[in-house]
Amino acid sequence: MPYIIICGEKVNHPNVVYREARGKWDAINFGSHFMPRDTSVVVLNDVDTRIHNFEHALSHLSSGVDLVYCKVNVSKGPQVKFYRIADPIRKRFHIFASGELMLMKRKVFEHILPIPPCIAEDSYMLFKALELGYRAHFCTKAYVATERTVSTEKEEAYKARTPLGIYQALKHARPPPWIRVLYKLLPATAPLLALAGVDRCERRRRVIELLEYFGLTSLARRFPDTLSGGERQRVAVIRALVNNPKIILADEPVSSLDDENSELLMELFTKINRERKVTIILTTTDLYEKLPTNRDFILKDGYLIEIDSG
Repeated sequence: MPYIIICGEKVNHPNVVYREARGKWDAINFGSHFMPRDTSVVVLNDVDTRIHNFEHALSHLSSGVDLVYCKVNVSKGPQVKFYRIADPIRKRFHIFASGELMLMKRKVFEHILPIPPCIAEDSYMLFKALELGYRAHFCTKAYVATERTVSTEKEEAYKARTPLGIYQALKHARPPPWIRVLYKLLPATAPLLALAGVDRCERRRRVIELLEYFGLTSLARRFPDTLSGGERQRVAVIRALVNNPKIILADEPVSSLDDENSELLMELFTKINRERKVTIILTTTDLYEKLPTNRDFILKDGYLIEIDSG
């Protein structure tokens, strides 16, 4: 079988073509120029996977489907539980693709090119195909076996990168409205989704650790309806910290609190910023409200203008 390898390193081999490493999106765009004219099906596959039951995925392309993406079997690590949650959803709704094994008809592939700079090039191709009216199918009989993140730290890095890629894909493609609505609502459910692949004991350990660190262990066994407004706000901030974020966005966090609880919440934000090195972005509609910030901006006529915080 004739083959060409697109490689990010210069290798002296007649079948290897050098291309500076920029990302999968660029490799796919560049590699498309070498596709034989008689190609009818394009298959994308990650090299660190083992393919099973490939014929099942291929059969869908002859039954009215234009693009097929396949199930990923992860042998160990936090993502085992994540896929247990995500796959039943993907059987009904195309919320993201798995680039480990993806097949599509040539006309679809050519129609969605070129792929823009995007970390989640697989989801972009899925969303773009849906935008153009093509039919997609999530195949579970054909699957790839692979290893993903096997530690909590690597899992957190993966989850920080993946949502960014999907939002990049949504920026360049216009899939059905319900997909866009789902991702607009995602920030509200992100703490739960982000923890979906984390072991229950690990989730509990993180929560207790944070409550102890900020002196709020007395609230650990309290139900939400027994907490005051200030306590609920502080617990909400702690919950946001469970996934070790780099940034916390707080939209008018003290607008419904009295002076005492407002001060307690601002002290919590200050401690998080100084001791855990998390960037805190606060918003307010009161120009005279004093906030513990070191940079201040005013939004005027659609522009952010920095003002003297002194």
